[in-house]
Amino acid sequence: MNKLRRAGRIVVGQTLKVPRSKSARTAYRASAPKTAEWNRKHVVKSGDSLWNIANRYGTTVRQIQERNKLSGTKLSINQTLRVPSTSSKAARSVQKSKTYRVKKGENASLIARRHRMSLDRFLKINHLTARSTIVPGQIVLVD
Repeated sequence: MNKLRRAGRIVVGQTLKVPRSKSARTAYRASAPKTAEWNRKHVVKSGDSLWNIANRYGTTVRQIQERNKLSGTKLSINQTLRVPSTSSKAARSVQKSKTYRVKKGENASLIARRHRMSLDRFLKINHLTARSTIVPGQIVLVD
């Protein structure tokens, strides 16, 4: 899909195509908050991405882009974004999570164990499956 060799490496800022299943698209849409609930502000910090901000607030990258009139995914430190102020239990739980940068040699199970959380919880808040691959430098959510 990205014409990468098996041993190919990706670099910061590189754009990749990522396949998404129909069920994943449906799950993201189902969890997105209503328009009236977009009255909270998030100030972008180092390491933030639209993906982890969307996960933290229980919404989608596309909705954050639309609500903030963003044409791409590039963010600036101290940029202020409108995000949902949803009161759902799942969204509050994800909002309490912290970001973590994956290190070389780590996998989902090891990261979950080191952060004293279940593997199921780790996979769920990061929208991953047991077959998902994580890579060094990737930002994930942890409790």
